[in-house]
Amino acid sequence: MTERVAELIWLCLGAYAAIGVLVSLALLLGGLRRIDAAMAAAPLRVKALIAPGIVMLWPLLLLRYFGVKPREDRL
Repeated sequence: MTERVAELIWLCLGAYAAIGVLVSLALLLGGLRRIDAAMAAAPLRVKALIAPGIVMLWPLLLLRYFGVKPREDRL
């Protein structure tokens, strides 16, 4: 692997993580109640525990936020 390819991989991973942090902040500050009503009343420590998961799974959570349901929920 050349140095250029390695830099590109790190750049892509950094961009993915940066977008994940932004989406996580947006969801934790109010968007989670649209996905799960119970999360609106969750304490701050619970939201802090799920924040790393939101950062990693942000594409799936954005799909849920905009109303796209998984295949098993479409019945």
